[in-house]
Formats: sequence, C-alpha cells, structure tokens
Amino acid sequence: MHVRRLARNATYIYRLESAPKACAADAPGGTPVPGWKYKPLRTNRAGVANSKATSRTFTASRTVSYFVGVYRTTATGGIGELALCAQLTTKSKPKHGHHPAKPHHDKPHHDKPHQDKPHQDKPHGQSEDAPGHAEDKPHGKSEDAPGHAQDKQHGKSDDAPGHKQR
Repeated sequence: MHVRRLARNATYIYRLESAPKACAADAPGGTPVPGWKYKPLRTNRAGVANSKATSRTFTASRTVSYFVGVYRTTATGGIGELALCAQLTTKSKPKHGHHPAKPHHDKPHHDKPHQDKPHQDKPHGQSEDAPGHAEDKPHGKSEDAPGHAQDKQHGKSDDAPGHKQR
C-alpha cells in the first residue's frame, strides 16, 4: 500500500473491503474482507505512507468488487471517516489482439534470417541504420561551434572593468 497527500505524521487504518458499488460518492460502506493482517499506515512529514497487508486464505472472486478504504483514526484509535478509496480492478486483455510491428521502409530488407549473419563486433543496442550513429555526427569540439575560443577571449582583458593598468 502506498499513499500520498495525506496529513503529515498521522496514523490511518486501511482495509480491503467488498461492495456492490465501490468509491462512488453515494456508495454505502463496504464489508471488510476477512483473513487479512494489516501493518500500521503512518505518514511521514510529507504526507506519504507505505504499508503492507497479508493473507494466507484470501482468493479473489471475479463476481465481487473489491476496494481499499483508507480511514482516519478516531481519538480512541478506531475507524473514523473515509479519507481515500481505491477500487481494485483486474488486468484486462487487449481488445484487438497482438499486432505485428510495422515494417521499416528505411532499412534494407534481407531474406536471410538473423542467425545466418556473421557475428559482428558491435556493442549491443546500436545498429548501422540507427539515427545518431557515431559515424553520422562528429564528436568533440567543432571549429564552427558558437562560443569557440576565437570568438571570445578568456581571462582578463585590458578594457575589462576593474582592470588596473600600471
């Protein structure tokens, strides 16, 4: 559990809950999911907190909506009003399936598989056709670069302010 933008140096109570409608403004409170052990959720001076909850018996059901409720604590240390709510969702599959990569028109097409090419001593991640290849642009100082040593003088000059002549 990771939360941000809460009150600084405060303790909160969080619970995994189930409800037909979670995190909506008009949603009724949820039912705590049994079998969980929660570590304290204490914010630092920036209002950020990290904590962990574990369960050896919990199995998620596809027919139930789950959410994590973060509650303010009362003066006696009990659950107060809801401060944050996060609905838990499952990872969804892509709607249209996997699409193959688009062909690169600027690279020459080779009929031979990649394995048939002889091994070349090049660093991984760089190809001959890659923009910004070492042969495409010079490295180091350029004579045409703005701010070249001939364009401005280094050090003190005779007409610089604060220079005293003897």
